[in-house]
Amino acid sequence: FYLSDEVLESNDLFVTDGTLAGTVRLTNFPSQKVMGVTGGVALGSKTVFAFYWTADGQHPYVTDGTLTGTIQLADMDPTANNN
Repeated sequence: FYLSDEVLESNDLFVTDGTLAGTVRLTNFPSQKVMGVTGGVALGSKTVFAFYWTADGQHPYVTDGTLTGTIQLADMDPTANNN
């Protein structure tokens, strides 16, 4: 997994096998909202990590390495209306 930082466009999480054909974008967040990614702990066949959102801190996600298998586990600031 790696995080791409396209200035003023987006912060995206990718998974890759090291080839262009084997590189898949798992997320697409506006760069104004996401400051980065932390963690990256393997749990069986999945990886748990946190995105650091500019407005309200870290939010946990899990991925199985697929687009449909990458989901937010919880909204750590349920009063915020920005993600």
